[in-house]
Amino acid sequence: MNRLMCLIVAVVVGYVSVSNAALACKVTAGQISVANAAGKNSAENIQTIEFGDTVSLGVNDLAELTLEKNTRLLLKGPLSAVITNENSVLRVALDDGQVLLDRKLPYEFSSIQIATRGGYVFQPLGTAAAVRTSKTSYPATAVIRGKMKMQAPTGESIIVDKGNSGSIDKNGNLVTEILSADAVRTLQSWGNIAATDDIQPSPDTQVSAKPVTTLEPVKQDVAPASQMAQSDNQTVSEPVHNVAPSDNVQTQAVSTGSTVASSTPQAAPEDEESGDIKSNSNDNADKKDAIRSEEPQKPQWEISAGTVTVDNKQWTRVAVGVDVPIWKFGVFFDLELFIDDKGKFSDKGWNFDDDWLDALSRKIRYVRFGRENDPLFIKVGGLSNVTLGYGFLMDRFTNMLHYPDDKQLGLQLYLNKVTPIGVTLQTVVADFKDFKNDGGVVGARLALTPLKSSSIPLLNRLTFGGSYVVDINQYAPARKWDIEMPRSLRAYRYLRNLNVDSITAVDSSRSFTGSDPLADSVVYAREVNAKSMTDQFGLFGGDVGLPLITTNLLSLDLYGQAGIREDNEHGWGFGAPGVSLKVWRLWGNVEYRHVEGKFTPGYFGSYYLDERLLRKPEISTKEMRLYDDDLNGVFGRLGFDIAGVLVIDGAYQYMVGTKDKNYKDQRFEGIAAIGDLIVKKIPKVSKAEMYIQKTNIGSTLVKYDSVSRNATYDKFFEKTPSLYWGYRVGFAITEGAALIFDTRYGYKCNSSNPFNFVPYNNISIQTAITF
Repeated sequence: MNRLMCLIVAVVVGYVSVSNAALACKVTAGQISVANAAGKNSAENIQTIEFGDTVSLGVNDLAELTLEKNTRLLLKGPLSAVITNENSVLRVALDDGQVLLDRKLPYEFSSIQIATRGGYVFQPLGTAAAVRTSKTSYPATAVIRGKMKMQAPTGESIIVDKGNSGSIDKNGNLVTEILSADAVRTLQSWGNIAATDDIQPSPDTQVSAKPVTTLEPVKQDVAPASQMAQSDNQTVSEPVHNVAPSDNVQTQAVSTGSTVASSTPQAAPEDEESGDIKSNSNDNADKKDAIRSEEPQKPQWEISAGTVTVDNKQWTRVAVGVDVPIWKFGVFFDLELFIDDKGKFSDKGWNFDDDWLDALSRKIRYVRFGRENDPLFIKVGGLSNVTLGYGFLMDRFTNMLHYPDDKQLGLQLYLNKVTPIGVTLQTVVADFKDFKNDGGVVGARLALTPLKSSSIPLLNRLTFGGSYVVDINQYAPARKWDIEMPRSLRAYRYLRNLNVDSITAVDSSRSFTGSDPLADSVVYAREVNAKSMTDQFGLFGGDVGLPLITTNLLSLDLYGQAGIREDNEHGWGFGAPGVSLKVWRLWGNVEYRHVEGKFTPGYFGSYYLDERLLRKPEISTKEMRLYDDDLNGVFGRLGFDIAGVLVIDGAYQYMVGTKDKNYKDQRFEGIAAIGDLIVKKIPKVSKAEMYIQKTNIGSTLVKYDSVSRNATYDKFFEKTPSLYWGYRVGFAITEGAALIFDTRYGYKCNSSNPFNFVPYNNISIQTAITF
């Protein structure tokens, strides 16, 4: 056992040393200046650069960094840059200057990103390419081997192939042009890259498209992309000290109710509008994006028609939408018409007299500024997969459970690592329209890395966070209830008004309607009372995380989290210690959990807006349904990507009560989707995934014998109101047209029999055309 422990310690120490390893540096001309936490060190013979250091070069200074075994990054002054390593993603924050990346196998980092001013990001794909930027010009890239993905702050991107340049025209659009032979030779000479190394420059007279020799300046000092490798006489800019690295959150499977866990506190997946399983774009898609992005940036239109679920009935929805990109802003306007199950046009979304806010908000699908990992991100509209910290309070929350029947006006506002101590702020509002019902679900998390700028190993990664989530009024949904007096109660009151005695009136009403007026009067009174009730429920939480190992093949984190009720009720819990592990295509985490009183981890989850207030079999809030016991158990998640063929992810929690040994807090969720390799091989199929989630397993009463007092509880996959499952399948009909099946199955209590669960589904079949 001692030998085993020694071996484990040795492996951990070894990997920690790798994750903290410095980059080899060679100055080939002039000198290099490096600024770090210990002070500024200027010399001509610096041999290593630590991650997080700020590198500066003067005019005509040259340097070379070794990033991987066969990967070099050449630097040309004047230059200022910061190089960081976050979750095995090497990021070069280039504030000024030009670099040439020559990357070859074997790879040690999962990816390399070059981020420039203005939020532009360059991601090489087996590339030898140069990137240039300055404080007064747009960035540009030139590729002599492989490809380069160039992404604008708006999310628009192009793929720049070998022998081409990528830049921004005077209108702010991404464009790509053919490099001249001289430009290719200049770059090859700078990087000492052989002409036979994947590209042979063609003479200018032989290319079919006009070679790029000059570009119209966007700002006064923009140089042609073809001249990127040539030095320019600019003054040395000040080093960048506070360039925040991106939050390289682990790939997440996003569905309505299930997602791949992140090993770090997360905000949400980058593709927040889709809700699809994230995957790398295939070559065809990349080429299409590149072609589209060469055109001037303009609105993208969408026409869709299909069936959707409205009030548990299937209606027809016809919609016309337009996505308007404006700099970092994105606005999607949505005009829709509904045809009900009787074939008549509905005024849903057009009733400005009775509910102008709902009618107006339905015309906007979302308004967005930036992306989720940008220093500032704002989104108004539909929200999906919102997690605060490690998810002990709010875990994969969404306000799109019944979209497009119920369009909610939510908010995400994030500040990501905006100071030297890595301050991160997440704020969430589920639906602004809920405030008029005296309600609203609001959450926030503030986190910081206090020793981030220090040189203390491990401790400079230690992050602390605090969260608060509150449902201002759990009874807010009751404001929208349509309450009608039961027939039995109406009959009873009618007879009483005729001076019929109460006993006779009750018997006659029961005989005439088949329902008990006394019992119905109690239910009716409770529903009327609920429409005016107000009851707040909130939770405080804290978390701490320490990344131990961060490499492309292995990452290991330790974390802990806790939460407590804000009211006087006894209820709190913690999840610690927790370990998160990622090994190549496999990821997972496990934590010990302890709960006391009326508390449950992940209270504000994917289906919270359905669970917060139930009307049948009796009115109850989710808070009221919390079981009062002390529980101990474990929570774990495991996922893997099988060679791009199949992506599987699942989580399981098992906690047992100490007071009531028969009580268990058991939950399960899983998702499976075809991988990128299969998507590429199957014509017309764009995605296919299935998901399932069930909570309160073994704790839902499904049968009760009043004579023997024998209670029967649900089995693992037995249908209950806590079970949700569904699938998404997408087919590409033709260029710009797609058919999408999005079906979610759920169950709710039958009003006449509390042990009979009836379907509560959300089915959408849409044909969408974009142009």
